[in-house]
Amino acid sequence: MDFRPTLLSLLTTVATTVMLSAPALAAEAKVVAFTSDDGIALSGLWYGDGDNVVILSHQYDLDQAAWVDVANSLADQGYGVLTYNFRGYKPSEGTQDIGAIGHDLDAAIAFAKAGGAANLVLVGASMGGIVTVPAAVAAKPLGYVTLSAPLGFAGLAADDVSLSTSTAAKLFINTENDTYIADTKHMFEVAAEPKTLEIYPGGEHAMSMFPAAHGAEAKARIVKFINDVMPL
Repeated sequence: MDFRPTLLSLLTTVATTVMLSAPALAAEAKVVAFTSDDGIALSGLWYGDGDNVVILSHQYDLDQAAWVDVANSLADQGYGVLTYNFRGYKPSEGTQDIGAIGHDLDAAIAFAKAGGAANLVLVGASMGGIVTVPAAVAAKPLGYVTLSAPLGFAGLAADDVSLSTSTAAKLFINTENDTYIADTKHMFEVAAEPKTLEIYPGGEHAMSMFPAAHGAEAKARIVKFINDVMPL
């Protein structure tokens, strides 16, 4: 993709290419930076070169590093993948302000589009899933995925209007004993078609299910969904 910014007042890129240090993070990724519309400098990683782009949004108690296996799998197939840290999660700037992270996802979407993204799929875990629901209405991705997303948290809301308005394909994932399983089922019930619900055994929350017994299956399901709705 061409990373030359077309919105210089909004987006900047950092040309540094880094090799992630841990063995599990061996894939090469580009460090990128962009600025939210309320002035917060955000840091992310770009994997791959494709113009079919997946944006991965993290949960409250983890950061973008938890997405690395999914990001590598998708990049290896030929997708462009953007992970990023919400405001207050270093090296992104600002302080944690959960109610404002919609600005951060909007900025990530704008960054991807300015770089040449032809199609998008959004994936969000927990609070990252909440903020994905309203963002999808304006962004019009081909599909989106939520993992263990509550209906609301700290000023965020995955509202029924957004769920029923977006025509994107939807995949709702949770574990059967997660605190927010009822919220996941509600989202699935009110969401517009096409939609799929996947519930795994256990009680792990969002990306915390990845190291658990059904983690590999859940990650593979996310990748398959993306393959189905945004084939290369």
